[in-house]
Amino acid sequence: MLEFKGVSRVYVRGARAKSVLADISFSIERGDCIALYGANRSGKSTLLRLAVGADSPTAGSVLYGGEPYAEIGERHADLLRSEIAWIPATPDLRPELSVLEQVALARYLTSRDIGRATAEAEEALAMAGIEDCAASRPQQLSTGELRLAALAQGIVKRPRLLVADDPAADLDPDERERVLTLLRRSASELSTAVLYSATQADQTLASTWLMRLSAGRLIVPEPQPEAEVITLASRKRGGARAHA
Repeated sequence: MLEFKGVSRVYVRGARAKSVLADISFSIERGDCIALYGANRSGKSTLLRLAVGADSPTAGSVLYGGEPYAEIGERHADLLRSEIAWIPATPDLRPELSVLEQVALARYLTSRDIGRATAEAEEALAMAGIEDCAASRPQQLSTGELRLAALAQGIVKRPRLLVADDPAADLDPDERERVLTLLRRSASELSTAVLYSATQADQTLASTWLMRLSAGRLIVPEPQPEAEVITLASRKRGGARAHA
């Protein structure tokens, strides 16, 4: 569904060239939940931007649905509205809108049906566990609630691919678990391919596969041990497939 083939990214500033990613290859399918784990400045954010087509590789190719982003062209904007959910590290929420309005707007852009968009937004907020925040403005939310609201904006359109930059960073244990559980449920219940970054080991516990990134190089993806994956007895686990 999403595939990196020998991807490298080099930034050139004047006479200086800095290699951020080197020869990255992996794939992710629907239902996978992959954590990209590494220290700050290891290249995680650059890889995530490449994953949603917001940046272009210096070498190699990134394919979405079997097609290189370089060949998708003008259709990319439509994919971001309908099939790809990109959740940046800082939630992009409008201060003048309520949480429900923000999530409904994300759905309305593709459905063009305000009643349907509002109903599905309510379902997304319930899935995120913040239905009681529906009437609140972003400035009234905690950091964890802001992250959950941003994720609800993404899952409301039932995306094929959801990519989140450090969604569990700087949260208390309860908020972190709520965010991680939502990521895992998005993969298992919505059959979404989920790729998210983490800087601490306890932020990777939602994943079914773990990819370690060090100095721009990817360590072969490894399945998460059964005991380390967040599970809720009343919910199904999602499958995972990834390879280097």
